[in-house]
Amino acid sequence: MEAIKKDNFIDLRSKAEEKLKKLPKLLRRMSADDILDLMHELHVYQIELEMQNEELIGAQHRLEQSYEKYSDLFDLAPIAYFIFGRDGLILNVNYTGSKLLGIEKRQLIGKPLSVFLPGREGQDSFFHHRNLVFESETSQNCEIKMKRRNGSTFYAMMESIVLKDEAGRFTHFRSAIIDVSKQKEQERTIELALQKEKHLGELKSRFIAMASHEFRTPLATILSSLYLVEKYNSQHLEEKRLKHIHKIRSSVQGLGDILNDFLSLGQIEKGNILNNPVHFDLVHFMKELVDEFKSNSHIHTFVYRHRGGRLDVMMDKKLLKICLNNLLGNAVKYSPEGGKIEVTTEIKKDTVDVCFHVKDNGIGIPEEDQPQIFEQFYRARNADAIQGTGLGLNIIKKLVSIMRGDIRFTSKENKGTNFAMVIPQINPVLKR
Repeated sequence: MEAIKKDNFIDLRSKAEEKLKKLPKLLRRMSADDILDLMHELHVYQIELEMQNEELIGAQHRLEQSYEKYSDLFDLAPIAYFIFGRDGLILNVNYTGSKLLGIEKRQLIGKPLSVFLPGREGQDSFFHHRNLVFESETSQNCEIKMKRRNGSTFYAMMESIVLKDEAGRFTHFRSAIIDVSKQKEQERTIELALQKEKHLGELKSRFIAMASHEFRTPLATILSSLYLVEKYNSQHLEEKRLKHIHKIRSSVQGLGDILNDFLSLGQIEKGNILNNPVHFDLVHFMKELVDEFKSNSHIHTFVYRHRGGRLDVMMDKKLLKICLNNLLGNAVKYSPEGGKIEVTTEIKKDTVDVCFHVKDNGIGIPEEDQPQIFEQFYRARNADAIQGTGLGLNIIKKLVSIMRGDIRFTSKENKGTNFAMVIPQINPVLKR
């Protein structure tokens, strides 16, 4: 409409100019009345020209207001908008886009977006997205990683479209970009929560399987042994009575060990277990511990060695004893046919670390089970027939961590296992 009015104005103006050129000749041939009529006609043209001029000024003013209005809508939009030319250079960007990248608007004009895409992978993703928009001529979405001026990165959702004029000619490539880092973080949090829930479900299944086996068997043994003890009431059956009483005692002790594992784990997870180091003689402590196992197992051979000159150490004696009792107990339990169990302590020169090794020649840990062996309620596939809760190694790892140490192992199925604990001593000077 505005273009039509402008054409009318130009047409009127050209007609008036044409008549003015012919005016001198016309005036010589015209009468006074004709001249008056011509002057009236020119006056009408002048009025029409002024009206057209006012309309054009009004149209221009409205156009400027419309431009300012839509320019403000573009610049102040809450979504980042980028306008690109066919060559991929930024032609325009709103304030949200400028703020998103941490760069002033004037500094973005004329730059390629690839400058703000870290790594080759991000740049390739954008070019693939851009080509897809050109080929499909429809709006397309893609998730892309972007980089701010300060070097920090964020994840963005980009929606792009190609815009054309009325003749179908390319005008520009427009992209709307939204920072979705918070959504990605929430997705990650939900994913971790689901993984944790899945892990807890697995722990629950392992616990039920362990409890149904480890509690049922000793309870059945106790009940059957009590029944037989009642039957063996004659003096000549005393030996059989003692045998079943021993079974009852052993089963009750096994149940007690299971409950102790649960209590220990509960105390650790509540944060009630602390590292309380004391001075003691390492070799004397170790010999007492190994001798106790010697007296309780007659099918195993125990060998203890110490390397290093120092004997006096400073660490938590109570926590250390729990860990070593568990490791030696496992060495005995998982070497059902007996064999040699080697225990070694070592204090290397110029270090405060104490190394403990417990090595057996038992059933070993299958390679596929080794990554999970320290998890709660996890038991290797070759240990199903041997009593155990699957908590011992998990408790040891937590206690070693409390003592700021580390535990590792090497093992081969049917060849045995070698556990190594490295625990640092507390500096006696600092302790005082």
